[in-house]
Amino acid sequence: MLGGTRRPIAPLLLTLVLATTGCSSPNETNSAAPEGSRGPAAATPAPGSSLAIALDKLDPNSRALAGLIDTDEIVDARLDTGDPVNVLRDVRAGGGTAHLVSDTIVLTRAPFSVVLAALGRIDVGGGSIAEDLSAKRRIAAAPPSVAVPSSGTPYVEGDFRVDGAAISIPAFRLEPMIGALRGSIVTFDGRPYASLSFDGGCQPDACRLTAMGLIDGAAPQTPDFWVVRAAAVNNWLPTGDPRDRELRAIPRSLQRAAEWIARSEPAVAKRIATYSLISGFGWTPGDPVLIRIEYVRDCPAAVAPVGSRLADDMVCRDTLGVLVDVRAGAVVDVVEAKGRV
Repeated sequence: MLGGTRRPIAPLLLTLVLATTGCSSPNETNSAAPEGSRGPAAATPAPGSSLAIALDKLDPNSRALAGLIDTDEIVDARLDTGDPVNVLRDVRAGGGTAHLVSDTIVLTRAPFSVVLAALGRIDVGGGSIAEDLSAKRRIAAAPPSVAVPSSGTPYVEGDFRVDGAAISIPAFRLEPMIGALRGSIVTFDGRPYASLSFDGGCQPDACRLTAMGLIDGAAPQTPDFWVVRAAAVNNWLPTGDPRDRELRAIPRSLQRAAEWIARSEPAVAKRIATYSLISGFGWTPGDPVLIRIEYVRDCPAAVAPVGSRLADDMVCRDTLGVLVDVRAGAVVDVVEAKGRV
């Protein structure tokens, strides 16, 4: 921890709506996005509008992400087009970068408004987007204002269905494992997951049941993972180990708020600036919920130092974890690991 104590941000922290925290383009642009695309593109556009036509060309995950990001944020995009030359020209004129990877595919990094304008072209048939995860991506000049929930256990007295036909666990083993799972699942906002799926199976002497849940407002493909195990060695008593869980289902608005707080601390921002990418976000249950931002960079040395732990791809990486209390507007802890993933 830097300084050894919690560091509050100025009282003005919770004054402006988080919608103002979207990333701006590295270059100012006057490119015209489809009508109605200001701010997040989540609102259902009028059928047949230019915005509706543009959004309908995105794949499902990209469409979900489009509802969570502001149009001035930078995105990485793939555009499928029959007129790549003019698409390249328009994207570059809008302040983005673009290059042709085939006769019909353009890859670009540009403000989302510029990508939306390109998607609105009649000669663009489809596309996909991914958010910019650069460690130093733009944040707002003004602090965010967000409601921070308390985590909770929505399934202790609630219920969920597990399709036994899709799970390779005998029913007499599955039922007690489902009961243990109900008691162990904690969600970021204390509400049932917006989507919940299951996987599981058995070996001769052990069974494993996994739940994957996503909450409203979370970025696509960032679910929580909860695991319950039962084994002969403990008389088939279902148990959950905190080391098995992975909690990443966080409203993107709160991710961005945590990022703003972290980078508004001069000492923390200085350390973040030495990293290249955001590798992910995680959360810790409680009241308030704490959000962890994970940064990564390749090791400065060309060869990993002796004794370094390498990634699965055998690349040496340093990591930086910043734990944030968004409700208090404070960085709680900073942990750096050299030569790790």
